[in-house]
Amino acid sequence: MHLMLIAQALRIRSAFDWDPASARQIGSFQSKPGGEEGVLDSRTTVLTLRCTKRLLVRLGAAPRPQGEASAPTTRLGDWHANLLYRPGGQLVLFVSDRSLLPVLIAAKPAETIVPRFVEALGAILRRLDVPADVVSAELANMAEVRIDRTSSRRILGSMTDFAWLLDSYLTPGGSLEDAALRLAEAPCGPIGMQSPDDVAPRLLSSAE
Repeated sequence: MHLMLIAQALRIRSAFDWDPASARQIGSFQSKPGGEEGVLDSRTTVLTLRCTKRLLVRLGAAPRPQGEASAPTTRLGDWHANLLYRPGGQLVLFVSDRSLLPVLIAAKPAETIVPRFVEALGAILRRLDVPADVVSAELANMAEVRIDRTSSRRILGSMTDFAWLLDSYLTPGGSLEDAALRLAEAPCGPIGMQSPDDVAPRLLSSAE
């Protein structure tokens, strides 16, 4: 499966953006018998991108109302994201809920943040020697990306640690992908002092 095709197919969705009249065009929300609209079909592959307030503002996205969370269909779980300010430009740091695997991309242009994140994730997973078919399956399960706020202190703490370490790994001429892989080598308390680059491949290879 080609990463660019996956990326182009992704849509940023917010509950406040959903319009019942256009449900058939969107293809991600279905109606229950009897006319109840806005119900997520069980066949839909879905991921929630949980953003800090500053990133929500940058995306121009409204968080979903409480009580409307959907369980992720990805093995790495939902993702959390924060906007970072660095001398060379603004960055977005993404962290997997289950593995703490970090991904870094440039913040601009904002309208392509989600597809560029998915493409960058695929590149990192391949460098971690995750089999191509497993990578494709994980990215396919991110076909519907929704925006919400992040509230996990566990993840926010890890993101703060990564942001602090990042300054040592951003080198002139170095890539964001290389920097993210360096971050992924760090032992993390929330995952039992294991490193994300060990945990993520194991999660992806484990039986569902």
